[in-house]
Amino acid sequence: MKFGGFMYFQNRGVDTTRVYDEHLAEIELMEELGFDEVWLAEHHFTYYGMLPSPNLILANLAARTRRLRMGAMILTLPFYEPIRLAEELTMLDHLTHGRLNVGIGSGVAREFARRGLAVEDAKPRFFEAFDVLVKAFTEERLNHDGQFWHYHDAPLEPKPLQQPFPPFYVAASSAETVRWCAERGLPIAQMNSETADVRQAFAAYRAALGRGNGAPKLGTPSVRLFRPTYVAETTEQALAEAEQAYFRFFQLFSTDESPAYGTPTPENWRYHTGKALRRLGPHTFEEFDADNYVIVGDPERVAAKLQSLSDLELDAYVGNFAFGTLTHEQVSRSLRLFAQEVMPRLRAAPAAAPA
Repeated sequence: MKFGGFMYFQNRGVDTTRVYDEHLAEIELMEELGFDEVWLAEHHFTYYGMLPSPNLILANLAARTRRLRMGAMILTLPFYEPIRLAEELTMLDHLTHGRLNVGIGSGVAREFARRGLAVEDAKPRFFEAFDVLVKAFTEERLNHDGQFWHYHDAPLEPKPLQQPFPPFYVAASSAETVRWCAERGLPIAQMNSETADVRQAFAAYRAALGRGNGAPKLGTPSVRLFRPTYVAETTEQALAEAEQAYFRFFQLFSTDESPAYGTPTPENWRYHTGKALRRLGPHTFEEFDADNYVIVGDPERVAAKLQSLSDLELDAYVGNFAFGTLTHEQVSRSLRLFAQEVMPRLRAAPAAAPA
């Protein structure tokens, strides 16, 4: 099993320049500690995630790292002009010397209206943009006459380093998207879902593999689980620090800064979690912990929690190590404890260098 980190670049109560500098330093530390991959979140109009253009950070990381594979989870395909995105991804593939992953999805509903886009078009735009990307990477001259985009005789120059294209990974939450990915052999990732729903989605994905009805095979099937993760010397310390920080995460997620819901009581947890993501519904931190929706504790407890998810047969576990109000020092300490005392229990060998 591979291990990765997921970074929102959230406002942690310091100035914006420092937010970027500290998160970049934390990613460099991941490389030093032997993590296999890092993923960035794309969000707009919010301090919940301060990466409206994650590809800029990936270009920066290309010069700071030598081994980590990297990508966004996700690039919001409906927001991009796809041939332009294909050109950017080609550049990044060369700048990273073939270490680029391409995470894709249809995006967050509330960000569409602010862009003047109809949320009903999210899935149609996603599927069409993906088709354009594949055509751009695999055909000598791109010709496409679709619902949203039209191209004639457009070559993609230069070509990406990874052939025929950098690997795609899909944030697949709906049954429709899970099935669509399985039919094409595309890897999937699950994040904001309860563990029982993740288990069901992965089972459906594996059952649908190879039933493509003629759909092209576009990747190597795999499953990834993303979870908020925090490690401290004691479980008591880890739970206390993580709950305070993760409550702030959900305040930003719900976009409600009202003082009436400003403290991490069970009622306020249920308010923010229910408002943030309706398909998740109201939860308390204790319920998240019991469900392994969060992976928090001392190294022994965190390792045991991950071992209890072995039935998911994960190809990679990706921890969101930097969330809410966690400081750079807390995140760095958590990363070191995870890499030095948790990862060795779950895999026999360190991360392999890329070819």
